[in-house]
Amino acid sequence: MAACGKPGCKWCAKGECWGSKGGGGGGKGKGGFNGGGSMAQMGNIMKVIQTLFSGKGGGKKWGGSGKGGGGKRESDPPGSGRIFVRGMDFGTTDEQFNAHFASFGEIVKVRWVSKGACEVVFASKESATAALAMDKSTIEGNKRFIDVILKESE
Repeated sequence: MAACGKPGCKWCAKGECWGSKGGGGGGKGKGGFNGGGSMAQMGNIMKVIQTLFSGKGGGKKWGGSGKGGGGKRESDPPGSGRIFVRGMDFGTTDEQFNAHFASFGEIVKVRWVSKGACEVVFASKESATAALAMDKSTIEGNKRFIDVILKESE
């Protein structure tokens, strides 16, 4: 019989069952958070939570520069135009993106807002307006159609 009470429990065999002694189990009197379970496991869980919220896990720090995030973006150059592009395949590279839009004019800045969406600042409003022609087109190497939307410069 396994420590958790279930015959043949594969987790008990590895010593990782939540119901086993020291596993931090969830049953009555068998450990768990309220029953005196493994303090080491509780500590590990807390470390994971702290890592997620502190931004030390290699990813972006939560609560970053989105709306109300406190981050101040630099303003666009005078006379520039801005578009928003969405619907790209997640693996789209900067090179693929720039090749798709470079014929419309000088790209000043590209800011990726997610894996499949970005804001693009062109040197002129005319270039940004001309880039609207790429709406419902497909970037080389992608399978999805993109949406191109004109935005106000910041």
